[in-house]
Amino acid sequence: MLPEPITLESSCTFEGDPLELLPRFPAKWFQCVIAAPTTVQLETGFGRLVSIFSELKRVLHPDGTLWLFAQDAYSRRRRSPLIPQRLVVSEISGLPWRLALALQADGWYLRSDLIWHKSDVMAQNVKDRPTRAHEYLFMLVREKGYYYDKSVMLERNGRNMRSVWSVASKGSDGFPAEMIRRCILASTRPHQFVLDPLGVADIQPICDKIGRAHVAIETNNIVE
Repeated sequence: MLPEPITLESSCTFEGDPLELLPRFPAKWFQCVIAAPTTVQLETGFGRLVSIFSELKRVLHPDGTLWLFAQDAYSRRRRSPLIPQRLVVSEISGLPWRLALALQADGWYLRSDLIWHKSDVMAQNVKDRPTRAHEYLFMLVREKGYYYDKSVMLERNGRNMRSVWSVASKGSDGFPAEMIRRCILASTRPHQFVLDPLGVADIQPICDKIGRAHVAIETNNIVE
């Protein structure tokens, strides 16, 4: 029995499992997806995440874009199916790249890897490695021909924006609104729909301000 479809006519928020809700969304509906899995989701729910992103490919418009924000972590005693057994405790896991490459293998086109340089990062109490001051952002698309407003991705001097973005974190655990705003403006036209499938990116105030419709799925850490 096919799941009952959900009609999306305006901005809204759902609560539940993305794997149950996404199949009910119309195909090719969203112009942009902003996905920001937590470190816990990356460590323990990798297989589910790949399944979610496969469903996202169905609901993304052919000329749409997926922006994937992903934080890395150091391996712990609790092992993840994603992390090779040979890694020792406190070795960097490479979670963002493992997920990006898995999505590439699943048919996504990986168009760009970007670095968020946290220009205001606090000092870390570590003595055997440099202080970590960056996170990852990946730009993926489902088709080779996709919408991209290059005028949004220009620096003040008019040159094409580089792949290292220095943006203050301002003490937030999430990603700065300026980064998300850039991604949405570069890959959408006015009034098109933007999706946050994991309820982490907080796209609502940004979309409201720039005239885009938004749909979010609040997972409450269900992806484990």
